[in-house]
Amino acid sequence: MRLAALLLTALSALAQESAHALLSARCLPCHNAKMQLGKLDLSTRAAALQGGEHGPALLPGNAEASRLHKHIRGAEKPSMPMDGKLSQAEITTLANWIAAGAPYPDSPLVPAMKKQESPEDRTVPEAAKRFWSFQVPRRAQVPAGQHPVDYFLSQTRQAKG
Repeated sequence: MRLAALLLTALSALAQESAHALLSARCLPCHNAKMQLGKLDLSTRAAALQGGEHGPALLPGNAEASRLHKHIRGAEKPSMPMDGKLSQAEITTLANWIAAGAPYPDSPLVPAMKKQESPEDRTVPEAAKRFWSFQVPRRAQVPAGQHPVDYFLSQTRQAKG
């Protein structure tokens, strides 16, 4: 009996972490303390219970009636998240989290940072490689006794006619 309770507690903690990770990755980029689309902040439990322009986002213990759940499953418009639909497993994870009382950690959730491609990982297109800034610098041959700037200007004037 005691082992079952420990297992249930561990599974509950894992489910909470999954829900928090989903919120951080898919909801908080637009609904956090600094950026509150629809005047909705989901970074803390108090803010989520307060809700936004259309009322509370969460009704802990009642996923079906929670606005957050309605929006992520497409039952209420606009469907969320705006950058693409959640999978059924992700919707179920959030529904179970809401049904379990929507527990939040003690500190506010923060938006997940997207991995940015480093400049070293980028490939330069062939056409771009011909651009002047990708060319290896070459020292111009300047005739003796002439200043390099004067030579450059005279060459440019001659080329233009």
